[in-house]
Amino acid sequence: MAFITADRVLDSSTSTGTGAFVVSGTPAAGYRTFSAVMSVSDTCYYSIQGQTTSEWEVGLGTYSSANTLTRTTVYSSSNSGSAVTFSAGTKNVFITMAAARSPQLDPSGNMTALGTPASIALTNATNLPLATGVTGTLSANNGGSVAWQSVQTTGFTAVAGNAYPVNTTSGAITVTLPASPSAGNIVQLTDYAGTWATNNVTVGRNSSNINGSATDVVLGIRRESIAFVYIDATQGWLAYVGINTTNVYGASYLVVAGGGGGGAGTAPAASGSGGGGGAGGLFSGTTALVIGTTYTITVGAGGAASASGTNSTFAGSTAAVGGGYGSTANSLTVPNPAGTGGSGGGGSGYSVAGSSNGASGTSGQGYAGGNGVGSDTSADAISGGGGGGSSAIGANSTGTSGGSGGSGTVSSITGSSITYAGGGGGGKRTNVGGTGGAGGTGGGGAGSSTGIGTAGTANTGGGGGGGAGASIGGAGGSGVVILSVPTAFYSGTTTGSPTVTTSNGNTIIKFTASGSYTA
Repeated sequence: MAFITADRVLDSSTSTGTGAFVVSGTPAAGYRTFSAVMSVSDTCYYSIQGQTTSEWEVGLGTYSSANTLTRTTVYSSSNSGSAVTFSAGTKNVFITMAAARSPQLDPSGNMTALGTPASIALTNATNLPLATGVTGTLSANNGGSVAWQSVQTTGFTAVAGNAYPVNTTSGAITVTLPASPSAGNIVQLTDYAGTWATNNVTVGRNSSNINGSATDVVLGIRRESIAFVYIDATQGWLAYVGINTTNVYGASYLVVAGGGGGGAGTAPAASGSGGGGGAGGLFSGTTALVIGTTYTITVGAGGAASASGTNSTFAGSTAAVGGGYGSTANSLTVPNPAGTGGSGGGGSGYSVAGSSNGASGTSGQGYAGGNGVGSDTSADAISGGGGGGSSAIGANSTGTSGGSGGSGTVSSITGSSITYAGGGGGGKRTNVGGTGGAGGTGGGGAGSSTGIGTAGTANTGGGGGGGAGASIGGAGGSGVVILSVPTAFYSGTTTGSPTVTTSNGNTIIKFTASGSYTA
């Protein structure tokens, strides 16, 4: 059971009387349902408002079962503070902040809670940051000034009036609040190493309530500081200062999809030249990562010969589209079309059946493939076009050589200058195949019996080279997703076994297989 506070939770109910309210499970536009933020037995401050009457109520509710809110304690209402016997009609039910349970600073700067000053003054010192633009230390009648203690690495019982840096690098820790506290006692806890999101701190209540509830609380926000003040037996310890100075931080990313496979020389006979495979789609940029949030990484595979690559994604963003496959020549009919993708595959050529053109790429991620050439009179004119790259169109064949693959994109996100997502070169039946585009290295095959296209480079999204004669095209290279985060904020929490390095104050997380990163 946990006490839940959440923004923009609003649902409706047609329940009547003084019992539990069943909500619809369908939120108002732009809002969330109770089930989206609460689990069974969780509590929250609620408000119920009749839409066609003056009936209203604010209190502590318990999410007792799916879409059911039990009205545990009523704080204020249109029935003189007692439970309202709600009449028929639709009511709004939402999570709120209960004024009767909200400590505040009065105009003199003193803490008030439940209408009674707790004599907690802000003095003019600088050893405890309270909030943006506010400095001070905390004093209390019975707790004295807050005194900073040494770093704590194992469980302990806190002493009133102390502040503790808590280091959970080695594992989760339980901090037990003081027994038999007096009004105005204060305890502060601070995330020493930025590891609370990974290894939580459990605050044990030690027989006193916390925020009015007889349950322990778990602190799990990275770089969080939180102060508790003891008020009375009813509310117990109230968390009245909660600071997280770095809830988000910036990160750079590079997302590359799997490259497309090169087209085969000819089907069914051995007389043509296949087009090069298109590079995997590529996009890059910067984003804000929310501390404690897990971001899913999908790394696309390269396409087999004559097959498109698969998509790569980061954090559910628009997918980098897999590269299109190169066209396969055909001795009997017009060659099959090249495949569209992040970058398009190149066209193929055959002496009798003709040639095909390169396919288109995806705007912002890659370019079109080059066109193939065919001839009825000269076998030497049979050439496949190059696959498109992430920064250039694949070259058309010249009739004497296969088209070169389009160039890839240079990135220094890892700290080194590396080119990604070059297109595969087109095949050439009786001469030399086209070269792979920079970053692709998928060159076109050459020769009627040994003209297998070269594979695109793994983890760069390179397109495969086109085959020649009776040979198949090369496979596309697999994709990659790379994140660069400030080392000071790197959480160390990943799945999928990425390669982790550092450069210029940043930690670089290179995913060559699917996984996740928790900020």
